[in-house]
Amino acid sequence: MIKTAPFRVEDYLDGPETIAAYLSEALATEDAKYVARAIGNVARSTQGMTVIARETGLSREGLYKSLGTDGNPELATVIKVLRAFGVQLAATEAAKHELARAEVEGGRSAARMSRARPVSRRAAKRQHKR
Repeated sequence: MIKTAPFRVEDYLDGPETIAAYLSEALATEDAKYVARAIGNVARSTQGMTVIARETGLSREGLYKSLGTDGNPELATVIKVLRAFGVQLAATEAAKHELARAEVEGGRSAARMSRARPVSRRAAKRQHKR
């Protein structure tokens, strides 16, 4: 019998470039809950919620609530947390956005089933070059 382990996105978020690519893919889904969960995944995997809370001036409990499965964080919270990761939000032209969205559409159902979508190093490099 083959032994398997659950997918852990935390194992793949090894730097600001990968984090930015992962969050860009999450944003491309246009699913607010998925985006909040992705930000929460990054927060837990990089520095931990306690450190993020200290750096942002927000409560640890509030971060867990807003970046959890049913979270709906305020934009100010998102900006503060992203700054703590070393990334920022950026707007792109709709045409580029639609291309990214088309790439994501193929993996959307798998992402929802696993609750976290892996980003391959190749996909992260492609996203970075855009």
